[in-house]
Amino acid sequence: MRHETQTINKSDPRAHGNETKRSSAVVAGYVLSTLTVAILLADAGATLFFPTKLQAEMDATGFPMTLARSLGVIEVSLAILYAVPRTAVLGAILITGFFGGAICAHFRIGEMSSPPPARRERYRDHRLGRPVVPRRPAS
Repeated sequence: MRHETQTINKSDPRAHGNETKRSSAVVAGYVLSTLTVAILLADAGATLFFPTKLQAEMDATGFPMTLARSLGVIEVSLAILYAVPRTAVLGAILITGFFGGAICAHFRIGEMSSPPPARRERYRDHRLGRPVVPRRPAS
């Protein structure tokens, strides 16, 4: 059998334009994938190594603190699955399910676009009845 190779005419402007678009799309894909893995690993690190910082959020969403370590392990596993090219599709599907469950948990407690109720009270101006951004103390 004879294998024919296709040569690209360097003077053809269409060939050069497609190469540029493809390479910039690939670079954008790598950047977004790396960002996704970095965010998952950062959140997993906070969940695994500083679970006490999540106490208010876990209580507000109704999850016991004993699940913090399990959630961190799940996040690390998802990041690894997504980072490995052979399992990236499976990782993407599982990450979508994980984030879907997180969104569902927040909707369940009525939290659509604000911090959990335990945090919300810290940043509420009771005179105005609305949340405010905390200010840094003057040095």
